[in-house]
Amino acid sequence: MRVFSQSANSIVALHGTASVGSQWQGLSEAMAPEYMVLRPDLPGYGLAFANGIRANSTMAAEASHVARLISLHSDG
Repeated sequence: MRVFSQSANSIVALHGTASVGSQWQGLSEAMAPEYMVLRPDLPGYGLAFANGIRANSTMAAEASHVARLISLHSDG
């Protein structure tokens, strides 16, 4: 997952189908330094695909994947 800035305030920017988290580069730059922008690549796309993480078949599986990534960058 791409993380832009290290602020205590966070925003999660999710891409749509057939896209990647880096599409949020402009948003990330505009929101820093007030916000840490987490830009995960959903399973099957971008860095996730490159790391062997294939697409999930359900919205619940996608949400679970994103929740796990967020928890890795959470203080609590």
